[in-house]
Amino acid sequence: MALRAASSDVPKDSVGLSTDSKFQQELAGVHASPGLAGSGDGQAPIEVARRIAGQFVDGAFGPGFIAATATVPYQAAFEQFAAAAASAKNIQDLAKAVQAAFGKSPEDLAADPGFTSLYRNVRDTIVAVIILPSARSLALADLARLARLMALIVRAAAGDASLGQAGAIQRALSATLLLPAAVFPLRTDLPQPVGVGDLLVVKQQLKRYEPGDVANIENILRGEKRDKVNTHDLTTDFAITVDVTCTRTDAALVQWQVDTYSALVNAHASLVSDYQDKLKAQKIADATAPSLGDNPDQNRLIERTELKKSCISLLAGTDLYDAALGDIAVSDPPPAFPRPNVPPKPDAALAGGDQEAFTRFFEQAFEWEHMMYLFYPYFWGRSATWYASAIADNPDPLFAEFLKAGAARAVIPVRPQLEGDVRYFLMTGQIWGGGAMPEITDTDYLPITEEIRDRDDAPGTRFPRAAPGRCPCRPR
Repeated sequence: MALRAASSDVPKDSVGLSTDSKFQQELAGVHASPGLAGSGDGQAPIEVARRIAGQFVDGAFGPGFIAATATVPYQAAFEQFAAAAASAKNIQDLAKAVQAAFGKSPEDLAADPGFTSLYRNVRDTIVAVIILPSARSLALADLARLARLMALIVRAAAGDASLGQAGAIQRALSATLLLPAAVFPLRTDLPQPVGVGDLLVVKQQLKRYEPGDVANIENILRGEKRDKVNTHDLTTDFAITVDVTCTRTDAALVQWQVDTYSALVNAHASLVSDYQDKLKAQKIADATAPSLGDNPDQNRLIERTELKKSCISLLAGTDLYDAALGDIAVSDPPPAFPRPNVPPKPDAALAGGDQEAFTRFFEQAFEWEHMMYLFYPYFWGRSATWYASAIADNPDPLFAEFLKAGAARAVIPVRPQLEGDVRYFLMTGQIWGGGAMPEITDTDYLPITEEIRDRDDAPGTRFPRAAPGRCPCRPR
């Protein structure tokens, strides 16, 4: 923040905090009417200003003060706009950023009564906090950032052509805030400097001695002492010593305090902004990073699915990756809307040539939900993957064993009512007994309710099995 004389021009890339509110009018009256500055009770102008600021905080001038617990309107929109404005290069980019964040053009937003009221309240709150630091409001850095963003929107609404200059928008995001000259007047009774000059500093460095008329170099042995006195007989030699005593003025102290505070606040706001941007980027990266192995139940599904895929490939003698399981048609050109081929497209790489029949056979003929499996160490796999498999790790010990495995053993039970179809497939390589898929009236037809019940491990009919070499119908 900075002070400005009322007669001086407004510097570029600055945001004025002056408003036409009743609060600032009262503050300006403290200096405009010296006779009323103390209100007749001997109070100094600063005390009167603090009392007026306290009344503003308490709501005597209306609900203009933004308290620490207040919710700033358009908060999410301002955050989105700030992120977009940081990379905007011209006023057109700025207008698009305003439209995307607020759903309005800069002109409509600047004319909105709610926006106008918020802009005035933000500037009045900053002035109140400067005068009365004990006022509990939002962080001054947040208020300053909000004032800069709103001032940038107002400039865009006014069609400020200077925003098209290189780096103008970025400079506006860190613009200096100018305190109202009527509320913070500079003293006019101070002596004006005569002029401005350059300070020249002359430094001397001796490199060597050369003989001359005034040189007098003598050798003195240890223990000897010799004094030498030089006198001048020219009466024109003289010396003048001037002592300058400087007195600090209140205006200079306030100016230094404001400049120092502004530099600290701007540096802190920049650091906080950079930290928040990096934190948000890290959160986005963490949210988009795929999570694998964090859920034990999900890990079991992954293990079973991968083993199931390998078992089907071994049983069918077909690599599912090269089987071109794509009995789906898509629209051309994009967008591509998927839909099944009607009639189904034959696939010579599959047993039976029918993808639907192939899929239903291997999904229904085996009880995959009851599959038992065991993983063997990494050295039973390809030697090129030994090192990566050996050091693979996961918080879930079973899943870590899956990641390290070089081979696996799996036992898959056959569904009781489809044992004949599986036996025929193993002998001939033909699915569904060499015929069509079972219809609803066939004995080997599997209702979808049975598939769902088996998948969810729901209770159902249980068939006792006899132990090897023992007849179940002969009691002991």
